[in-house]
Amino acid sequence: MKFTVYVPDPSNVINGHIFLTVTNKRNVKGGVLRTPKHCGFHCDIATMKRVKGSAHLFTYTDPYHFTGNWQDTPGKYFWQAYYYRKGGVVGILPSGIKSFRIVQ
Repeated sequence: MKFTVYVPDPSNVINGHIFLTVTNKRNVKGGVLRTPKHCGFHCDIATMKRVKGSAHLFTYTDPYHFTGNWQDTPGKYFWQAYYYRKGGVVGILPSGIKSFRIVQ
């Protein structure tokens, strides 16, 4: 599965790091998707990479495929991208929360 996000102002991102959260539970606190304490392989937190030739697009593809991993286990999942802003502003700037289904 491949995730791609558009970042309107990449110059406002600390060190260019865009993060991704994927989880099988829709646990939201303050507009941010949280991962459960014991989610095992049914969640993921990763750093997205800039798409070559694009200043605004970032992508992530999970390289792992094995039984029990979220992308190989049927169910409904939620994802959200976020980043920390420059300029001493405390907190993160999250995207909207999206969902998808894995079916077999």
